[in-house]
Amino acid sequence: MKGTLLRPREFFRAESGASDLRSAVLWFLACGWLGGAFAYLYEVSDVLGSSTPAIPDPLHDMILASARNPDRARALLVGLDPLLLLVQSVLYALVVHGLLRFFGGATATARATLRALLYAQTSAFVLLVVPKVGFVLGMIWSFVFTIVGVAETHRAHPGRVVPAVVGAQCALGAAIFALVGLLGRAGTG
Repeated sequence: MKGTLLRPREFFRAESGASDLRSAVLWFLACGWLGGAFAYLYEVSDVLGSSTPAIPDPLHDMILASARNPDRARALLVGLDPLLLLVQSVLYALVVHGLLRFFGGATATARATLRALLYAQTSAFVLLVVPKVGFVLGMIWSFVFTIVGVAETHRAHPGRVVPAVVGAQCALGAAIFALVGLLGRAGTG
C-alpha cells in the first residue's frame, strides 16, 4: 500500500495492462468501509472536541436531519457509503472516459478508466484514518492520483486528462447538488 500511495506513476504503469476489475472493486469497497468506519468513529466520539463532521456531505446531512434516530442512520450510512460511492465512481468513470475521448486522449477502454479511478479514489479512503484533516488530504491526493492514474492507463498527456477529470467532477458535483435540491424540495413540499 505504501508504494501505491507514494509512487502512483509506477503503480499505474505496472497496472495499465491488467484487466481484472474485481480486485479494484474489492479494494475500493474494503478501503471505503475502513475509511468510513474511522470517519464515523471520529464524528460520534468527538475526538478533537469539535462536532463538525469528518466528511462534509449535503446528502448525508439531509438524511440525518430527517432521520428519527440520527445515530442509527449514521451507522447505516457507513455501511452503504462505499456501495453508493461505487455507483458514483462508475458514472464518474463513464464521464471521464467520454470527455477523454472528446479531448483525444482515450487509448484504453472505459473498463480500464474505471479500474484506474477506483484505485485512485481509494487513496482518499485510506487517509480518512487521520482525524479532521484526512478528508482534505485525501481529496487532494485523490485528485493527483486520478490524474496520474488516468494518464498512465491511457498513456495520455496530463494536458488531455486534467480537463476530462475536472469536467467530470464539475458535472457530477452539479448533478449531486441538483439531486439534493430536488430531494430537499420533495421533503418540504
